[in-house]
Amino acid sequence: MEARREETSLLAGYVSAFSYLAGVLSGIAVVAAMLAPRGIPESHDIARWLTMMFVAAMILLLYGGLRLLLAAFVPLRVSWSRLRAPLTTLLFVIAFVGEWLLLYPSNDDKSLQYTYWKVGLYPFNLDLDDVTGVFWSDPGRREFVIGKTEQQLREKFGYLKPISKMTPNFQECYREVANGKKAFFIRESWLMIVFDGDNAIDLVLMKPC
Repeated sequence: MEARREETSLLAGYVSAFSYLAGVLSGIAVVAAMLAPRGIPESHDIARWLTMMFVAAMILLLYGGLRLLLAAFVPLRVSWSRLRAPLTTLLFVIAFVGEWLLLYPSNDDKSLQYTYWKVGLYPFNLDLDDVTGVFWSDPGRREFVIGKTEQQLREKFGYLKPISKMTPNFQECYREVANGKKAFFIRESWLMIVFDGDNAIDLVLMKPC
């Protein structure tokens, strides 16, 4: 019993240390975000790394807290030996997903939602107008559409807008660029997919001519 109290006390000390570290790192992150000059990419990267440090500290805090609870309420020899693997796995998953969500918000082409939407694994409905906005800034957008069929792309983006529904200015641009091939615009964007038969062969960012 005495040994268990000592173990609990030691773990409580660890949790306090983790809490202090998390507080310090979060304070640094807030101050850096307030003082970082706007429009400088490097400052944005620094803020992301500080966020990662903060999340890592919070994960350590959660890990220590779980150990403390197990030591306080359940016999440590039984509980920790049996729960170590699943709890460690769960913490790694939480850390991975948490850092991904914090580092890359939903309007980023590296965000969790957008990345999983691209491979067809995101389980929830997304606003496809928002997705198209993110797709616009995706450097791999051309590679994403090439080789896909018209039906596959309609399913991904909800609908493709025919050239006949565009303004005369865009229709003139289409004639100059597509060389008579079939083409559609992605929803209300200026991104035009060119097809050869039923397969996409190019993605062109169109601007009024």
